[in-house]
Amino acid sequence: MSYEEKAKNILGSAFLAYELLLKFIRSHYIMNEVWREEKTGKDDILHLRFLDGSRKLAAIKIRKGYFVLHLVYCKPEQKRFEAERATFSNNICMVSDNTDISHVNDKWLYFEVCDTTCVDELCRLIKLKRKPNKFVLNEQTTV
Repeated sequence: MSYEEKAKNILGSAFLAYELLLKFIRSHYIMNEVWREEKTGKDDILHLRFLDGSRKLAAIKIRKGYFVLHLVYCKPEQKRFEAERATFSNNICMVSDNTDISHVNDKWLYFEVCDTTCVDELCRLIKLKRKPNKFVLNEQTTV
């Protein structure tokens, strides 16, 4: 069974939100996708990281019925977020407000996603982290 099939089985109704977020990332960025599987007792957890060399764009932790999007915002991304803060929902702002700044001035943001209501905002947060690539391979192009 592929990782995508496992993700679909684990996520259930949250799979549509996951699929929309993946479609956005894959259509705007050229990234390596690194999967890792973890078994914790009775639950399977899948981790998907989007990497460009050693730099991480985002990570997704797939859990039963939902997934967690992990973004690390450095100082420049934090400033860009604050400049556009008024355009984000209270839930997104609350996650940012309740996240401590680490010893290296990074904010490790974790967004729990169980439906499609916040996917557009999460895509905007990813764009704040990194501008989309100017040239992205078409889905029909083979490498």
